[in-house]
Amino acid sequence: MSELIRTIRRREHEYLQLLKELVELESPTHDKKLVDLAVDRVERFFREQEARVTRIPQQEYGDNLIAEWGEGERQLLFIGHIDTVWEQGTIRRMPFAIENGVLRGPGCYDMKAGIVQGLYALKMMKELALSPKCKIVFLINSDEEIGSPGSRSLIEEQARKSECVLVAEGAIPPDGRLKIERKGCGFFEMTIHGIAAHAGVNPQDGASAIHEFARQVRYLESLADEDKGTTINVGFVQGGTRANVVADRLTAKIDLRVRTMEEAERVVPLIQGLRPIDPRTQIYVQGGMNRPPMERTEGNMKLFGKVRKLAADLGIELDGDSTGGMSDANLTSALGVPTIDGLGAVGGGGHSENEHVLVSYMPERIALLVRIFSEIGSVDEGS
Repeated sequence: MSELIRTIRRREHEYLQLLKELVELESPTHDKKLVDLAVDRVERFFREQEARVTRIPQQEYGDNLIAEWGEGERQLLFIGHIDTVWEQGTIRRMPFAIENGVLRGPGCYDMKAGIVQGLYALKMMKELALSPKCKIVFLINSDEEIGSPGSRSLIEEQARKSECVLVAEGAIPPDGRLKIERKGCGFFEMTIHGIAAHAGVNPQDGASAIHEFARQVRYLESLADEDKGTTINVGFVQGGTRANVVADRLTAKIDLRVRTMEEAERVVPLIQGLRPIDPRTQIYVQGGMNRPPMERTEGNMKLFGKVRKLAADLGIELDGDSTGGMSDANLTSALGVPTIDGLGAVGGGGHSENEHVLVSYMPERIALLVRIFSEIGSVDEGS
């Protein structure tokens, strides 16, 4: 174990206390008041480290934070989101707890531990008088769990100014692999209008929206391509009124995942252009791509190589892998800015009651961030 990791491990009670505070400050995306309380705590920490802090108010969602540390024209961007999928009151049945080195609590893995690791990397650099390779910009946003509608433009603006981007989502379970590829995602809502009729008396006069939907599902399944990683899932369906009534309306929600924009360009128009097989029905489709894929670009892989080398210098074996989920890394990578994700907590169970963080990995990840902040200025420079 490196001396830096040992030094950080001795501060365990401090960063775990901050994580406890943030987990117990419940911050469901749609509750602005609660999210802002968590933002307040993070802002106070940044100010204690003498970072230059700008708070960007939002009307509908929690405020966003920009904190700058270091000097220079070039910058490295660190992104973390403070909102969670958990509603207020979850903490009562999923209290913050640590048992046998496993930390639990709503939002701990996704992704408050990742934020704490970034904050403590900054704190350790300040205390050890370490200078960053270039200016570090921390962006804490408050609406990632619903697609970053209020923060997307801010993320893209800061990414365009940056040499590279670090995203502090949880690492891939169970061994903490980084995320070097993420699928892009499209969301669609399909509405089918049919013709109502009595199912026993005059069914021939009706045109079932449900039966039409069944035909459309078979077509949607044919658009998927397992070899290319393209998946289509109909995850919500609502339609009809009674068993003895030919259904005159149905609504369905469709999830599309793709590894490449080439696949998105193939499949999205086909979904948007669905046409009825029974000409007596009508089909309306709304939606499109929500996040572009994070592909294995040259810049992303160069950045991963640098991060992996720094980890090895600390005695940490670090691998990378793909995931089907999305994050703000999709947005920054699609701009051509070298991006790496999964630099947050090692654990698992995101969005489930098994959400957890493996405490023993936290000092390693904090130390890795210290090395990244200290030694990476650009993917094209020696680190």
